[in-house]
Amino acid sequence: GRSHFMTISAGIALYPSQASNFGELLRKADAALHRAKQTGKTRCVLFDDSIQNDLIRRTELENGLRNAIENGEISVAYQPQIDLASGKAIGFEALARWNSRRYGAVSPGEFIPIAEESGQIAKIGFFVLRAAARFIKEAQAAGIEGFIVSVNVSVKQLRDDGFARDIVEIMRKEGVLHGRVTLEITESFMIENLAPIAEKLASLKAAGFSLSLDDFGKGYSSLSYLKGLPIDYIKIDKAFIDDITETENGRVLVNAIVSLSHRLGFTVVAEGVEDAAQVALLRDYGCDMIQGYYYAKPMADDLALAQLEKTFP
Repeated sequence: GRSHFMTISAGIALYPSQASNFGELLRKADAALHRAKQTGKTRCVLFDDSIQNDLIRRTELENGLRNAIENGEISVAYQPQIDLASGKAIGFEALARWNSRRYGAVSPGEFIPIAEESGQIAKIGFFVLRAAARFIKEAQAAGIEGFIVSVNVSVKQLRDDGFARDIVEIMRKEGVLHGRVTLEITESFMIENLAPIAEKLASLKAAGFSLSLDDFGKGYSSLSYLKGLPIDYIKIDKAFIDDITETENGRVLVNAIVSLSHRLGFTVVAEGVEDAAQVALLRDYGCDMIQGYYYAKPMADDLALAQLEKTFP
């Protein structure tokens, strides 16, 4: 007694012009299906050489990523986060970088989604966390205190039952207080059930970590996350920052996000800040912290610590 509606995405490969056997035909049709889903769903895509080239590159990157840490190809860079009131760097975001032996520098925008889809994101995430903890320890040994390091955590990692336990254990082994690390929740897909995620985040917050919602306003981000997740920081996505000097709507939206976040008790970080005009507007809106190429690109740990001595305009 109910009506049901379906949509269909299809990938098509042709025999014998595109494949000489069933296995090859199926692989190419599946690759075309993946392209159909990537480009909006509810459509058909016919396999072509560009799909083949993308498929080969993706497969090789996925395979190369599996041993990238062991091969010394993954490193961590640190981008300063500037307090707008004082002009001082009060924190850093730890960012994974991959310098592949075969492909050279691979963009995080390309390899992080592959890591998530192939189940390798936890391994990379823990590597970055350990590196960040050692960065903090080295700074402490040199008498440098008072900054926090943000580390990205994907929702796929949070769905692992042992994640909270593992992350606490890493910090214990490294001998770094939990309060020195902010966990940035990167939302790359819809959180359909907030309750279990919120419960794990609450346990991490109780353990002393601060929590940040990354890329707010982009993709699947929802106002329900502000109500349902026990977060401390909101990071406004670069796409919104780009618009504030271009459109009135962009300015209104960013101003509203800052105002709403403050009323809810959150600290606001703007990411992707690239020019002085953006800084001036964000200061007028009362944004707390900014991060972006205008002040500094991600850099090696020794160079990053030197940023703490500067006062940024």
